[in-house]
Amino acid sequence: MSYIEPSGTDNCSSTTNQTDVTGLTNGSLFPIGTTVQTWTVTDIASNTGSCSFNVTVDARPIADFSLTAACQGEAINFSDESTIDPSSSIVSWSWNMGDGSGPLNLVDPIHQYADTGMYSVTLLVESLEGCTDDTTIMVHVTPFPSASFTFVAACEGSATVFTNTSTIDAGNLNYSWNFGDGSTPSADLNPSHVYALDGTYTVTLTATSSNGCEDVTTASVEVFSAPTALFTASTVCEGAITVFTNLSSGDGPLSYAWDFGDLATSGATSPTHTYGAGGVYSVTLIATNGNSCSTAFSADVTVNALPTVGFTFSDVCEGTPATFVNTSTPGSSVWDLGDGASSTLTNVNHTYTPFGFYDVTLTVTDANFCINSLTQQIEVFDLPNFSLTPTDVLCYGESTGQLVAVAVPPAAIPWTLSIDGGTPVSTVTFGGLEAGTYDITAFDANGCEFTVSGTVSQPSDTLGIALNNLVNISCHGASTGAVSIAGTGGTFPYSYSIDGNGPQPFGTFNGLDAGTHDIQITDFNLCVFDTTITLTEPDTLVLTLAVANDLLCNGDNSGNLTVAGTGGVS
Repeated sequence: MSYIEPSGTDNCSSTTNQTDVTGLTNGSLFPIGTTVQTWTVTDIASNTGSCSFNVTVDARPIADFSLTAACQGEAINFSDESTIDPSSSIVSWSWNMGDGSGPLNLVDPIHQYADTGMYSVTLLVESLEGCTDDTTIMVHVTPFPSASFTFVAACEGSATVFTNTSTIDAGNLNYSWNFGDGSTPSADLNPSHVYALDGTYTVTLTATSSNGCEDVTTASVEVFSAPTALFTASTVCEGAITVFTNLSSGDGPLSYAWDFGDLATSGATSPTHTYGAGGVYSVTLIATNGNSCSTAFSADVTVNALPTVGFTFSDVCEGTPATFVNTSTPGSSVWDLGDGASSTLTNVNHTYTPFGFYDVTLTVTDANFCINSLTQQIEVFDLPNFSLTPTDVLCYGESTGQLVAVAVPPAAIPWTLSIDGGTPVSTVTFGGLEAGTYDITAFDANGCEFTVSGTVSQPSDTLGIALNNLVNISCHGASTGAVSIAGTGGTFPYSYSIDGNGPQPFGTFNGLDAGTHDIQITDFNLCVFDTTITLTEPDTLVLTLAVANDLLCNGDNSGNLTVAGTGGVS
């Protein structure tokens, strides 16, 4: 009800004013209930007049309702949602369901439609004061779905696959799957679901049409127990046997499938396996029970690589230390040097005797206690062994000595030799030597060298003569001289000659004239020593009369002669 401002008349000019407290103005709606209106008129002479009146407005209901999904053949719940001011109340409801059925005078009726289609549903409500209102909603009754599904029983931990076989005559369906294990529902058409535990689960499928019609179906789904696959494996070194211990468990007998991670497989319960190389291998064990339920377990299995063993060396000559340099990966080292000797040093120096071939083995143990070894053969060369055949100096002080090297087989050809550190030469004969000791060194094709000391001897002293006796000429011109000599130094026996005469084995010469004689001595080595010996003789013996005294008396002996001798030997 709208408010219209009143007006007043007078034979005089006047002013009309609203003097109540409603606050209504021209065009305002009166509130529900009773409103008191007061107006006052004042003319120019200040004369006044007023009047009051009551305006009563009753509350009018507002019809409204809602309904559940309108599905063919299913009860539809209609809910009154009409409203009215609290000053009044709704006292009457009349429902026209639009399908020719009689009106329903219920607040919240339930109605079922036999056929699909569009139905005009009207609700008329009336207030306590008789005020009414109605509303009409077009209700679309749609087909009712039929929910159904199938499934394939599976094992715990594996996917159970559900196949949706729900139908509806027209329209589309939405789905809600409750798998019965507290998991989040699925809206997929054909879901799969993994059950964590074995058992029997009630699975509910709700099929809902686009108009909200729904059907629910349930089924018991059995989930078979799955075995627990588990194993341990030994950690070994490359080439050793890895032992697998099967710790799997489950109901009934189990079968096993092993994948060792190197393309090898096994169906044994607790197999062994030898890996061809070190490394980390992902090994998988699949345990399967009588329901064909399988569980896989994977773990890394470590096969420690063998240490890398290596060493370098050079073939050596007998008597020269061989040096073995260890190039292996870190670890403890044990050397078998092939001649009964051993060492635990990292690098080894070793001298072999005699020459020949020796198998040297180095065994290395690393931090993982993995052991590897390497054997190599070293050749120890024979020295260029030889002997010296000396030729001594025949005559003292000369350079006629000689040394000849005579090889002792076997020998690595070619040879070269040097004397006293000189330049090596290919000859085996060193001549023109003085007496003394010489170092002869041989060098062979293997670079080996061997030194032999050789001595060239000579007579102990220079060949000479010792004068034993010398007899000069006793009478001038006589051949009574003699000399006796003996050889010294050189090499006995000696031969002696004088003045170019033939040699004799003794050194006594008699019947010699006065003068200088050439004496020569020759020793056993035909060494010659020449010297001279001079024999003297007295002058010619001469008697000279110095004084002659005649006899004083004939026949007496008073006479005398004085003579003087010269020459000869006094």
